[in-house]
Amino acid sequence: MTVLIQDNRITAMTGGQTNPHNERTLAGVETKPVDLAAICRALGIEHVAVVDPYEYQACLDALRAGLAFEGPAVIITDRPCMLFPSKAPGLGAFAVDEELCNACQLCMSLGCPSLHHVEATHKGRHKVAIDTETCAGCSLCEQLCRTGAITRVGASDPEGGR
Repeated sequence: MTVLIQDNRITAMTGGQTNPHNERTLAGVETKPVDLAAICRALGIEHVAVVDPYEYQACLDALRAGLAFEGPAVIITDRPCMLFPSKAPGLGAFAVDEELCNACQLCMSLGCPSLHHVEATHKGRHKVAIDTETCAGCSLCEQLCRTGAITRVGASDPEGGR
């Protein structure tokens, strides 16, 4: 059995309150954040991997290793919620070079709300554009693009919001 914990350090389902992984309690008192990987290991889980969900290949590799492991495995994706900029500084937006886009739709498979089709087509398929106002700068679309059509257009935080 492989368990995937998607840790974005926020309780999104109830409006963004703090949780045991934050550095503050609900009362605003500073505290040490919970180490989810250490808890898993303390429970006897031998295979625990922590990956950045913005690193596409690393996530795939971790999931494959977890699924192949004989016994329980835990994969933890660790990245601050992109909707809370005070927790995750801006990464800079991406844009699509329409000339290089071959309309393969790999980027669209992400389901990113910033990606959308445009009128231009290639071999009968609509090319893609990115709304730079809503782009979170995660780079997943760039990592999937095989033609190099997607590039960063804004300033980037070298630490990637970590």
